[in-house]
Amino acid sequence: MKFKLLQTLFIIVGTYFLLSFNSAYTCEVVTISATPGVIPANGTTASTIEVSVTDIETGDPKAGVYVYFRNYYCGTLSSYCAITDSAGRATVFFTSLRACYSDISATTAGSNSDWLSVGCYKVEADNINATDPENTIVNYHLEPSDIVITSANFNAPGESETKSNLSGNFYFTFDQNDLDWDYEGNVTPQIIQLICNVGATSQTVTINATRVRKVTTQAQEVIYAFFLGQGLGNRIYTHKLQEIYHKISYSIPYSGKTVWVGVSMAALYVNGDYRESPYDNGIGDADWAELHKYIYSGGSTTAIGMNIAIGLGVPSTLYKDCSSNCWFEENNLKGIATTTALLYYYEGGVIPAATIQNAEIDCNIYY
Repeated sequence: MKFKLLQTLFIIVGTYFLLSFNSAYTCEVVTISATPGVIPANGTTASTIEVSVTDIETGDPKAGVYVYFRNYYCGTLSSYCAITDSAGRATVFFTSLRACYSDISATTAGSNSDWLSVGCYKVEADNINATDPENTIVNYHLEPSDIVITSANFNAPGESETKSNLSGNFYFTFDQNDLDWDYEGNVTPQIIQLICNVGATSQTVTINATRVRKVTTQAQEVIYAFFLGQGLGNRIYTHKLQEIYHKISYSIPYSGKTVWVGVSMAALYVNGDYRESPYDNGIGDADWAELHKYIYSGGSTTAIGMNIAIGLGVPSTLYKDCSSNCWFEENNLKGIATTTALLYYYEGGVIPAATIQNAEIDCNIYY
């Protein structure tokens, strides 16, 4: 009998303490919120994590309650414990350097925990593809890939475009011809900028672009022109070629046609054979025919005739130039100039060169 009474008393007392413990443990309600719920993963933009603690029975805010926070997967909280104010609220701040979703929980000694996820996004410029220079592609990607960019504003020299509702991988285009060029040693980078808006937050991605005017070292060869006129025979002249081009570079990986070729300048040093006036003997500016082309990994351009370059050099040298507007890749690029004809004026008349040996000269641009 005594045993049954003791057993009954034990059950009553145990139940009392159990109910008292559960009542104390669940006497509060914790509600967690994040503003904004999505942030750029830059380590500085913060999401405000706010917790409200209320009495489970009355719904009144509870002041002076310790709130404990935890975050999972990525990011950092400004504090892992905070005390509610007179309004029953406690606040910490969350930042991240890594793109992911972070689960954040809050709990008190007398409540169950509440939790939420904060999205941490990052937009990066992957590379630039200039296979078609007039439609140069800038490739971007967004992580996590299921976050949506509300609007993306792209600005490059000569181009401004806005796209909406982007996610994952996406791109914008611009024309490389719109990049301004600078002389070597005095280069100012030009900006290609993308501003991505996600909800109330934004991230800016900046790429630097340069277009630098370059001049190759002057290539030089000797040609041998043979004239059948009396007293002429074999004549030796110095053949020269120089290329002016623009090199485009970007601050991220790039490929394609980033070399623009502009002016090619050929020279033929004929020394005493220079004919300055129609009454002189020798070779004048108009008596020299020169063709120019470019060769590259994929083939060559069509050869074009070079024109007399007025006002260059000294009277003992003939000059020709030509202008191009072509884009090439960096690999195996060179200019080729070929002397195709020479006319020699003298007392006996006009004699074309019967043969021209070593008539071709090449000038490396990128090789």
